[in-house]
Amino acid sequence: METFALSLDRVVRDAPGWYQGDFHCHTHHSDGTLSAAELARLARTEGMDFLAITDHNTLDAYAHFGAPDGLCVIPGLEITFDRGHYNVFGIVQDAGWLRPVRQGPTQLNWAKQGLDLNDLLAASAADGLLNSINHPLLPPWAWLFDDSHLAHIHCLEIWNDPSWPDNRVGNPLALALWTGWLNAGYRITAIGGSDFHRPVNQPGVRKPPDRLGLPRTFVYAEQLSGAAILQGLRRRQVYVSMGAQVTFQAYHAGQVYPIGAEVGMMDGDLELEAEVTPAGRGGVARLIGNGVILAEQTLPWAESPGAAYALHHSARLAPDAPVWFRLEVLDGNGLLSAVTNPIFAGPRPAPVMTRYGDFVDVAQPALRAR
Repeated sequence: METFALSLDRVVRDAPGWYQGDFHCHTHHSDGTLSAAELARLARTEGMDFLAITDHNTLDAYAHFGAPDGLCVIPGLEITFDRGHYNVFGIVQDAGWLRPVRQGPTQLNWAKQGLDLNDLLAASAADGLLNSINHPLLPPWAWLFDDSHLAHIHCLEIWNDPSWPDNRVGNPLALALWTGWLNAGYRITAIGGSDFHRPVNQPGVRKPPDRLGLPRTFVYAEQLSGAAILQGLRRRQVYVSMGAQVTFQAYHAGQVYPIGAEVGMMDGDLELEAEVTPAGRGGVARLIGNGVILAEQTLPWAESPGAAYALHHSARLAPDAPVWFRLEVLDGNGLLSAVTNPIFAGPRPAPVMTRYGDFVDVAQPALRAR
């Protein structure tokens, strides 16, 4: 079986910590403009520790990255249908399900004929890979597979390319969709992706240029390697940020529970603690429980940059009541600045709604508009 050029086992830094990177970017091997080497250099210039290469329906860039100094390159692929796009992370060797995806054109919105989406999702999951739906509610690239099984979805891109004007609506809708999934009992990891294609806009395009690493996804990993970063995704020790620095944890009976932890069934108080250092001045930080604001802290305009603000909330738990908690930060314009994955407590409910279409009406004209 063919083994591909990028490895998950290459250790770039052998130390635990929060590593920052981008889970969605392209080279000129699909519809980007930079070579693999140029993309890697840009990632290091931007201060990133890792990036996932996710070209459309092709792995051709893998052989051209080498082993860039100080940067972990995670092998990925953006499987591109005319009804939605999703990333697969961790591809290091060929597989039967992968071959037809790689055949034929790679351009945006090319429909892969004869392939069943749920079969693909199940096959990649069975190979130990991670599936992540991209920009789910961003027209005209919204996710329109109403029959897709959420059991095979590991991640959701709740935050896609903030330079794209329609993401002013699409990203908040994706966040709300993820909230609905959490309330339904799913433990799907929220991530961000710049969807980087080019550092300079095409002629006639009026928007801010693409920015690699914006938003940035932070993952706590035991070391900086592809395998460790993906394991951090599985543990949901992840937050997404436009620049704000955050910490979030829970305490009970001397035990510390980090972002992504499952506390289990417990009777008593769970102490939630967070600290936020805003990227700019102004805004608000909120502790959220099951989608409801539990506590908030104003981030004043008057303070000097770099000031940190603390939040605390004591949550009363019942052993038979499922609950999740996350931290959200809004900037002075009311736009999302950072969001963590949750800390879970109580029993893990078995989802009753199992299809994407149970949560989204994919027939909405607004999802298909150009």
